[in-house]
Amino acid sequence: MRKQYYIGVPSIVVLSLLPVLFWFLQTDLSRHNNFTLIMRDFGQITGLVGITMFALTIILSGRYKWMENYFGGLNRIYIVHHALGALAFLLILIHPMMLVAGRLAVSVRFAVSLYIPSTDWGLDLGRVALAIMIVLLAITLYAQIRYNIWKSTHTYLDLVFIFAFFHSLLSGSNMRGGGLLEYYLIILSSLAVLTMLYRRRPNKNIAFAVRSIGAIGNNITAITLQSSTGVGMSYAPGQFIFIKFDTDSFRESHPFSIVSAPSDKEVSIWVKSLGDYTNRIREINIGTSAKVEGPYGKFIDWGGAPANMVWVAGGIGVAPFVSMAKSLPAGRRADLFYSYDNSDDEKVVAILTRIKKANVRIIPWNSKKMGYINAGCLVKYSGELKGKEFYICGPPPMMKSLRKQLSSSGVANNEIHTEEFVL
Repeated sequence: MRKQYYIGVPSIVVLSLLPVLFWFLQTDLSRHNNFTLIMRDFGQITGLVGITMFALTIILSGRYKWMENYFGGLNRIYIVHHALGALAFLLILIHPMMLVAGRLAVSVRFAVSLYIPSTDWGLDLGRVALAIMIVLLAITLYAQIRYNIWKSTHTYLDLVFIFAFFHSLLSGSNMRGGGLLEYYLIILSSLAVLTMLYRRRPNKNIAFAVRSIGAIGNNITAITLQSSTGVGMSYAPGQFIFIKFDTDSFRESHPFSIVSAPSDKEVSIWVKSLGDYTNRIREINIGTSAKVEGPYGKFIDWGGAPANMVWVAGGIGVAPFVSMAKSLPAGRRADLFYSYDNSDDEKVVAILTRIKKANVRIIPWNSKKMGYINAGCLVKYSGELKGKEFYICGPPPMMKSLRKQLSSSGVANNEIHTEEFVL
């Protein structure tokens, strides 16, 4: 396979640290010779980097398809999105602590005044942003609420960002004065606001309707969608879509891997009962309208895929492989190991064996009887590891373990592909 280098993460690191460079270029440090001013400097830096990371977090949430090329898929964009968001909030929380620590060297009253409302709009916006952010973090960490309610609280993060940006612009920091720092953060913040609007664009979804819904055992539901307008959706094997069903109980959008082949007229998904939303999925009626966004994902590239592949699926992680197995082009071969642990999944095995493709070999793996699948099992059934590429989708511990084992066995990192769902 062609060796791929994704510049997404290094670019995020550089963009996050640029404000520090700009701050030093336009700050006269010779006068900052006491503890209060030094702590103010650190407070400014943490605040500026925090608001920069906050803006980048919002931009990464825009689901821009072009951006997938630089990270290796939307799922990996969201991994960076989550990590960057957590770090941004941490720095924004540290920002006022630094300022308070410096002010304490003068007096307690001076330190406490930082949290008291005033006539300074810049400071007041920062106080409001901080208060809202703390409340949202408390809800995330400690409140036991339903996913759709929790997700709705995140819309207030856009408001937090706007308040925090104007706080940094108006509160007397080094952003003021028309320097590189001010221009940079204004441009980046404008892109973040444009992303907020882009996420809410009215034409981002394709109209579909539920054509059929059926059970695969007790825990998996198969849903087939057909276009409501006659215009289908172009997608590649192994990709996923976001679906929002037009009913009161299912209005939030969820990601699902596509199990149908691109040549099929309809789009099909499998849903495993794993939580409140998926446990009720069979309540959806045939004919229900569905808004589909996508497709997304860069799990496999047929153009760069090798002749011999090993696919390892665990549980519902088999879904993208169903589409891939149906679509595997001539001249390539794949062994599909399907790891499962209950009788329900035997029905999935039956479906897989009905995929009559000479170049796809299905290897059912009952982990209760055969133990956890490992690199040795792959060698036993598929031969030596050299000259093959490995595609893994399943529970995170399984993917992590297999990646480590394969790497230890001499398989290059760029020959191991995993599909993590942390959306």
